[in-house]
Amino acid sequence: MKILDISQSQNMYKIPESQIGGEDKREDQKNIFEKMPEAEVVISEEGLAAWAEEIRKRTGNIGALTGWEDTSQYAVGAKNEVSFEHFMELGKVREEVRSKSYKNGSSVDITMNSLLEAYEIVYNKIMEQHKTGNREVNYSTGFRSVSLEEDLEALDEAYDQWLGYLDAHVLLQQRINALHVTPPPGGREREIEEPKYYLGSKRKYNPKFMTEEYHEYRRNITVMMKQGREELLAALKTTKGENGLAAKILTNLMNGSADFWTKTRELWPDEKRIV
Repeated sequence: MKILDISQSQNMYKIPESQIGGEDKREDQKNIFEKMPEAEVVISEEGLAAWAEEIRKRTGNIGALTGWEDTSQYAVGAKNEVSFEHFMELGKVREEVRSKSYKNGSSVDITMNSLLEAYEIVYNKIMEQHKTGNREVNYSTGFRSVSLEEDLEALDEAYDQWLGYLDAHVLLQQRINALHVTPPPGGREREIEEPKYYLGSKRKYNPKFMTEEYHEYRRNITVMMKQGREELLAALKTTKGENGLAAKILTNLMNGSADFWTKTRELWPDEKRIV
C-alpha cells in the first residue's frame, strides 16, 4: 500500500494561541483540514485478497467491523449489568450454535438463525433458574436478587443490541459487494465501471447493492428478527422448555419474504446457507 507521507503528530496543525481570535481566524481553523493535500492510496490485488480473507474469517458482526475475535473486548453500552450479562451470554451461545449446527457459515440466514436460537436457549435457561424464585447474582456492584421480569426484560434489551450488530453485518456485506464502483465520500466523480468479478470468485462488484432496494432488504431483516422473537415467545408458552422452535419459525418467515433468498444469494454467493 502506498500513501502520501503525512505526519500524524497531533500538534502539526495546531494554531498558536497568539493567532486565535476573530471570526476570520475561526473560519480558518474550521477549514484547515479541507486544505490538506489529498492522499493517493494504491492497493494491490494481493492486498485486496488478504483484506477479503480477513473479513471472511471474522464472521461476527463486531469482529468484521473491528477485527476483534471475541466480543468480550467490546465495551457494551448496556443499561445495567443484567443486560450486559445476557448480551455476553447470547454472543457465546450464538457462536456455539453457529459452529455446531451451521459449520461456522456467515451468510445472513445462518447469522439470523443462530441469534434467535441463542435467544431461545437463554430464555429457557432463565425460566429454569427462576423455578424456585429470584435468581441470586454477584456483580461488580455486589450481591443482589434478580426477578424473572427483570431477567426477561434485560434479555430483550440484549437481543435488540445484537440486532444492531446484525444490521451492521449486512451493511458491511453490501459495501463489500459495491466496493470497487462506489466513489468514496467526497471523492472525485468518475465513470462507473461495468460490474466485474472479484479475484475469480462468483461475486461481482456492483453499485446496486448500496441502493434503497438493498437498504430495505436489510431493514426487513430486523423486522423479521423481531417478529420471530414474538412468535417464539408465543410458542414457548405452550411448551415445557424444549429447544428447537426458533429455527422453524425463522425459516418460515424467510420463506414467506418475497425477495429474501434472492438478495441473500446475491450478497453471499459463495457462502453455505441453511437451505
